[in-house]
Amino acid sequence: MKEQYFEELKEQIINPEKWRKDQFVVFNHEAGTGKSTKTFKILEEMKHDPSNKVLYVQRFIKDDLLDKTVEEINRNAGKRKIAYGFSSKNTTQTHIKKTLPEYQVLCITHNMYIQICKGEHQELIKDRHTLIIDEYPDLLEKITISREDAASLLWYSSEPEFTAIGKIAKMLQSLKDRYLDVSWLNEMICLDLNNGKYEEYRSSIASALANISGKKDKKHKEVQQILRKCQHLFTNGGFLHEGGFHTFDESHRFAMLENNIILDANGGFDYRYALSDQFVVKHQEKMYDYANQTFYHVNVKTTKTALKKDVNFERDALVKISFSGKRGILFVTQLDSRERVGNAICQHLSDYGNDIAEIEKNLNCQIKIAHFGSIIGVNDYRDFDCVVVLKTPNYDYLTYALTYLYYRTMDNNIIENIEMYRHEQVENIRKTAIAGEMYQAIKRINRDNSQSAEIYVFSDSKEVIELVLSQLPNIKYFEKTMSTVKQEVLTDSDKVKGESDSSKLQKILIEVKGNGESFIKKKELSDRLGKSIKNLAKLLKREELFLKTNNMINTGQKIIFLDNTNDCDDQFVSA
Repeated sequence: MKEQYFEELKEQIINPEKWRKDQFVVFNHEAGTGKSTKTFKILEEMKHDPSNKVLYVQRFIKDDLLDKTVEEINRNAGKRKIAYGFSSKNTTQTHIKKTLPEYQVLCITHNMYIQICKGEHQELIKDRHTLIIDEYPDLLEKITISREDAASLLWYSSEPEFTAIGKIAKMLQSLKDRYLDVSWLNEMICLDLNNGKYEEYRSSIASALANISGKKDKKHKEVQQILRKCQHLFTNGGFLHEGGFHTFDESHRFAMLENNIILDANGGFDYRYALSDQFVVKHQEKMYDYANQTFYHVNVKTTKTALKKDVNFERDALVKISFSGKRGILFVTQLDSRERVGNAICQHLSDYGNDIAEIEKNLNCQIKIAHFGSIIGVNDYRDFDCVVVLKTPNYDYLTYALTYLYYRTMDNNIIENIEMYRHEQVENIRKTAIAGEMYQAIKRINRDNSQSAEIYVFSDSKEVIELVLSQLPNIKYFEKTMSTVKQEVLTDSDKVKGESDSSKLQKILIEVKGNGESFIKKKELSDRLGKSIKNLAKLLKREELFLKTNNMINTGQKIIFLDNTNDCDDQFVSA
């Protein structure tokens, strides 16, 4: 089955008739199915066809990951080593560079690929035919001209050697003044500066930089740095937001070979791939069925701002999690919350020990805490059977807006003002990026889908949750609520009493469905809940996502379990 699953990828790599020199072909093979390992085996087989030389790009070099990739490719290649790993430590070693053409597969990191995209290290792509990139390569480098930068330009312009920059400083101030009265707090004003109307400013910046080039003192370095930022702004345009000017480094453009491939499990829903014709997504079917796993969605705000206000968040969150009988639990949060999460775990499980190491031993369960930005591609937790996502992985909104600007300007499209959280395309970038991070966190555990597992996600974004659930077919879904109001520590009896109507409803429906029944009458459901039919209807309305995810239909006087009946039409008629 796995051989068939990767057949299209193999054809794309080895068959020149499939190659596209002006587009990336994106394969979204499901996370945990071994797409990297399979790619390495395909590359090993290519030792018999040295005419196709490959540049393989992976995300990280840490923990010797680049060396491990090279070892895996070479393992079955025989005596001749076909792969070599090139990193920043090799860039000054001329004798190493001379040997690069000897290797059929050259392995580098995303950071090194970005250097190639800027025009550096061109020897790494010389005479190579196929480019394979593992995970989306983020080429966006944000550039910000702050209030302080603009003030510094104006200050230095009073000095004789810097008079030429006065025009630029005044233009920046003029742009601020022009939009001061019409801009809104949550709006990013688009500045279209890359046209003929502003050519004199581009010329002034270039001239000013030429006049002070080669000067190394602190003052000249500061002016040069600000002027280079201005160059990017007047080349690309940008946004005026919160008193600063924001743009990107346009030298970061995708370097491409004759055959260009991206391997990305998020590729089927990541909206960035829809922003440019440079990407063609080859959608792959799902290999795994997630009926043996349970997804607990805890509906609570987990943005950075919300978590700052709720000092009891970690303590209250742990109450929602079942620790008994687990082999391994992975907690995923933001970097600066790892210590707080660790302290909360020690407090919550103090009956099992004084620190996490002692708790792990007495609970017979591994407990690890990781943070977003460091987990994609990590296999250290592959045998764990529980993951807890405690944070909504938002970047600052400017990153999403500049991503939109980057791709729009790449294709010479018009840019408009961005109203935060209301602009459809920027919102699509934001939501799919969050969903992608969550999905990748979830897929760190139970990598081969061989065991039952529990997933806890703390978030108030139902749209993001729906995207994640779409990647986990047939998973059992429950929704819980959690208050962000600071509370006293709950006793065990309080926890039992506090079970919500929503949780009770979900448990009953899963229980009845699990017993093989094809439906449950709403009258029976209302009796078991102690609710009137009218109140039951309101409760079912709120549980639409739960019903949809668990293949249940709310119709007439019944809840029908689609998985348990072969004659759906008869059920609808009888209902």
